[in-house]
Amino acid sequence: MIFISIASYRDPLLWFTVNDCYKKAKNPDKLVFGIVDQGSHPQYRHLEKTGFANQIRYVFINAVDARGACWARHLAQSLYQDEQYFLQIDSHSWFDKDWDDLCIGLMESNFTPNPKKMYSCYARGFEFIDGKPTDTSGTKDLIYQRLKPGESLKESDPLLTFESDILQSEYPVPACHIGAGFIFTVGQFCREVIYDPVLYFNGEEQNIAVRAFTHGYDVLHPPLAPVYHFYNRAKERRHWAEEDDEMRTVRWWDMVKRSNQRMADLFYHKKDLGIFGFGKRRTLRDYATFCGIDYENRVIVQSNPPPPPQGSAPAPVSTPVLDSQ
Repeated sequence: MIFISIASYRDPLLWFTVNDCYKKAKNPDKLVFGIVDQGSHPQYRHLEKTGFANQIRYVFINAVDARGACWARHLAQSLYQDEQYFLQIDSHSWFDKDWDDLCIGLMESNFTPNPKKMYSCYARGFEFIDGKPTDTSGTKDLIYQRLKPGESLKESDPLLTFESDILQSEYPVPACHIGAGFIFTVGQFCREVIYDPVLYFNGEEQNIAVRAFTHGYDVLHPPLAPVYHFYNRAKERRHWAEEDDEMRTVRWWDMVKRSNQRMADLFYHKKDLGIFGFGKRRTLRDYATFCGIDYENRVIVQSNPPPPPQGSAPAPVSTPVLDSQ
């Protein structure tokens, strides 16, 4: 079974995403959706029209009561019930045929002997052309993430900006960063790397990437992610839109300040955040050795682990593990 986490905020493409995900799966009967829908009113009629409402765990939250993307993803994770695999997507996604078979195949591969694989990347883009979803990415190559040139670790907070690039590779590439719009991994991730509801939006992907690493996950960019993302959303209302935010007792910028402080507390000040902290399989020092981003000393030596040689099968991923459990 695959548990699919979707956090939606006033998104008109939510049910397009859910229905396409189900329709394109090779084994749709093995999907379970965990949906947190933040909007003006519940969408139970849309839920019933899917024809597979018994496979959807649906929670409605009034948009005024919403507290940001990470808070919503935290709630979506809470709907997990021991499914074997975990998929996280955005509510404006489109899928390749048999996407589930491809993802499970990646998990069953022997690219790394570590069973705790996590595949993630920034998804390719799509748009609606003449009313039909169309791949507008212009590439079938692997998409990997790297630090934006000139980035440095600030004294106030550890937030960094990453960008995507392409690489011709038939094999997964070791990664130090994730794309929150596409994560596929084992289901136990929901028990081990629990989304911190205090985080707002920025820093989400850094937080999850490093915490997953320290919990023993090998993060990998897949050769071809089977999920697309609708990036052309300039006209849609976001969480920080004034129409919603003016009715809240806590404004979005206060949530951002608290979120940034939370990131500093975790990465810089070594505060004990309990279940929202780092794992014990690997350390921040291991992460710095792996990819060159040294949070403890607030320096960046190398922005990414080197990619495998083009046109040849890479050696298994070798990342530091402190114990064998």
